[in-house]
Amino acid sequence: IHRAELAHKVYNTVSNLRSSAEVLAIMDRPFAGWFSASYGANLIYKSQHILQYQVTAGIMGPAAAGRQVQQGWHKLIGLYKVYGWEYQLNNEAGLNVAAEYYHSLVSKQNNSNTTVHLTGKASLGNTFT
Repeated sequence: IHRAELAHKVYNTVSNLRSSAEVLAIMDRPFAGWFSASYGANLIYKSQHILQYQVTAGIMGPAAAGRQVQQGWHKLIGLYKVYGWEYQLNNEAGLNVAAEYYHSLVSKQNNSNTTVHLTGKASLGNTFT
């Protein structure tokens, strides 16, 4: 099974107060936009083992337009003003790869909807560290 994704994600603080100064005082994570494209595949074997992999490339920072997307969306649906975007992360290109392997421990038998797998996962990249 092949899959492709075009994504835009926005990250900002959990609490949005009444000013950038108030947001900075309790900032629990940085402001950032992440615009990316990815390709992946799921390989399902007759033994019911599964291998999934994905490669993602994108841009984080002002070039990802997170500020414009969030402010535009909030304006469109009448939500509050978001403070703190002037402190977003700098531009950085990202490249990430990930793989997951599911080893079947209990086979699906007699049209049962239950399976049990042992799972391993690995990822490598420079975006979500």
